Amino acid sequence: MRATGSKQIHSYRLSIRVQADGFSLCTQPIGVRARPESEHVPLEPDTRPSDTLRRALTRLRTASCTYDEVELLVDTPTTWVPLEEFHRNEMHAIYSLTFPRQAAVAEDIRYELLPHLEVTAIYSAPHELVDTVRDIYPEMRLHAIQGQLVQQAAQREQKIRRSGPCMHADQCGEGVFLYAIKDRQLVFASTFPCTAGGDGLYHLLNTWQMLKFDRQTHTCVLHPSFHSIKDKVTQFIKKVELCE
Repeated sequence: MRATGSKQIHSYRLSIRVQADGFSLCTQPIGVRARPESEHVPLEPDTRPSDTLRRALTRLRTASCTYDEVELLVDTPTTWVPLEEFHRNEMHAIYSLTFPRQAAVAEDIRYELLPHLEVTAIYSAPHELVDTVRDIYPEMRLHAIQGQLVQQAAQREQKIRRSGPCMHADQCGEGVFLYAIKDRQLVFASTFPCTAGGDGLYHLLNTWQMLKFDRQTHTCVLHPSFHSIKDKVTQFIKKVELCE
């Protein structure tokens, strides 16, 4: 990555998250226990989002150290295709069929392989934003936020050697992202809107029932945004875990 400024002791990771109202820039030392420094960059009136992002990345505060890792995270609707059925030339058609209101152009459609779950995530990322970041950081890595959440959960499941199905409740944008892992495979993943306080609980329990998960033996994992509903969830599901 491009080196700027004075000599530094630590190497750093820069995470750029695309949000509905702008961008979140997060800088954190690699391999060091330290609180990350975050900054919200709002969109500007009559200015292209890519121009706003470029100015933010080239400002002294952001570009004053060497970033050994740079990632661009996009929070857009994501669909999932089994690895053996995935074909790159079908990505745009699949995405347009799944999310007809997105009106994404072909050059915006991306994919991410999750081999440990035997699935491919297909999502959209505005090419203007991707090109802007790559122009400054050519080795930038592009990820779908939903894909990253599922992958991290799968790694955690393998680490603790969990047996049996498990459903996760996490937040993506303004909605609840529910995904289920069974026998090291992704068996369900979808985002539901949450406009009222009880929406997250409703969608969680409705999905649990749809998947025919067992209330006594299967596990539900609540991520930080949904820790507050644990007591209500445990009224219906016996094994509930909190994940930091």
